[in-house]
Amino acid sequence: MMHRNTLPAALGIFRSVVYGTLAITTILRPYSRAAELPREWFRPWGVMERIPAGFWDFMLRADVIVAVQSVQVLLCLALMAGVRPFALFAWPCAATALVLDTMDKGFNLWVNHASMGLLYVVLLLPFFPASDGFSVLGPSRKKRVGNPYAACMLTLSGAIGLVYALIGIRRFVWGGIEIFTGDTILSYLAVTTLEHWHFPFEYGLLPLSSPPLAVLMKTGFFVVTVAELATPFVLFNRSVRWIWLAIMIPFHLSTAFTMKILFWENTVLALMLFSTLPHVLAGGLRLPAWRQAAATASP
Repeated sequence: MMHRNTLPAALGIFRSVVYGTLAITTILRPYSRAAELPREWFRPWGVMERIPAGFWDFMLRADVIVAVQSVQVLLCLALMAGVRPFALFAWPCAATALVLDTMDKGFNLWVNHASMGLLYVVLLLPFFPASDGFSVLGPSRKKRVGNPYAACMLTLSGAIGLVYALIGIRRFVWGGIEIFTGDTILSYLAVTTLEHWHFPFEYGLLPLSSPPLAVLMKTGFFVVTVAELATPFVLFNRSVRWIWLAIMIPFHLSTAFTMKILFWENTVLALMLFSTLPHVLAGGLRLPAWRQAAATASP
């Protein structure tokens, strides 16, 4: 099974990548524009709708949103560095991430799974000692029971794997086989291509005028869905893992050109959770002699 021998440094590298990704997302996403929209358009999702309306009235002010973004970026930078105690910084970061995400999706009126994976990881990481390794403070000398680093990576991999699988299951249950044999994917590509985005790509219109390309898109849609269903098996089988990566990574990148949806956060998570990349990077680390000796002597 993947990650069963995870070392503190491997989890630490993963931690740094996750919070670096969150920091970039926080900086690039125009959350403060939510303050310009009518308050009555805002609909919190999930458990967040239980929070009193007065809280959201305060949070949806432009200056407050910018302040929350700034705090989250600072927390991300500290967590990337591996500050300890980890949970003391990770929980507030999870809270700000959840609030900002709710602001974004509350006005969109739909839950975009492109960013849900990163949110799940940020909400789960505080339960684990993710800053014991790859930290500016050096390796932690605290004795841990069992291997919580492996437990963390397996838990997060399982959670993200379940997200992918549920998407595939819903697609089959909701649309049946007709969703793949009909023109569902072609119409979706055309609609999203004509939507405004930062780049003027219109490649999603090409299948409408090219029967071979239309067949290719429908086939690819089916293959990607099967790969999503098979995601949980990535943790147990190396062949499935490489096939999955060969299908899903190009898919995540190609959607930017065909659907104008860039799954870059999911791409980062997939490479870090469904490959041996964190372990390879951790194995390549060369710690200073005094830190290596400290790590070896730790009880």
